[in-house]
Amino acid sequence: MKQIKLPIRNTFIESFSLRDVMSQDKVQMPDGKMGYKIATTEINPNNPDLLQARENGAQIIWATINVELKMQNLISKYLFGIELENNERRNFFNNEIMAVDSINYAFQKKLSLRIIKLENLLTGKKYSELENKLKKIMVYRNAFAHGKLSIEKNKECRLEFYSGGPQVFQLDDNLWCDIESHFQIVNNLLGEAWEKL
Repeated sequence: MKQIKLPIRNTFIESFSLRDVMSQDKVQMPDGKMGYKIATTEINPNNPDLLQARENGAQIIWATINVELKMQNLISKYLFGIELENNERRNFFNNEIMAVDSINYAFQKKLSLRIIKLENLLTGKKYSELENKLKKIMVYRNAFAHGKLSIEKNKECRLEFYSGGPQVFQLDDNLWCDIESHFQIVNNLLGEAWEKL
């Protein structure tokens, strides 16, 4: 299978002390004017951390789609049961109502949590944990779908995004482990709710 290469934006950030720059002697610039030389930096756009962050971001988006499918299955089972034969109404519901863009993640989350609460499929800590983790997954998904991935000179990868205000994720192993944990917990809890329904 062909690996595609699409245009992407790389943002590189270099921090420096203005005091250090201003304490240097002025130098003649290529245009003949006098100014301060800040730095010359060479950053590899194929930096392994940057490439891994992109790959992880793609996995987050695909895993979120999987979470949505699990919520759709829970809603469908609640409304139509788990008949093995072809059910025209269930198929219509799944394909023409639940699979359209206007039924977004937030609505599916709200409806799934309502069913789980009504049927007492998960209670107490498990219900609260599912509610919290579903919310976090949407933050991760939106951050990677709409955020700005950057790498600083010191090789630190970060993701800047907006969620109720400007936010920044430092893309380190702790964050990746948290994300893996959130998805695993949601997968397990939605599976448990589906089994009990």
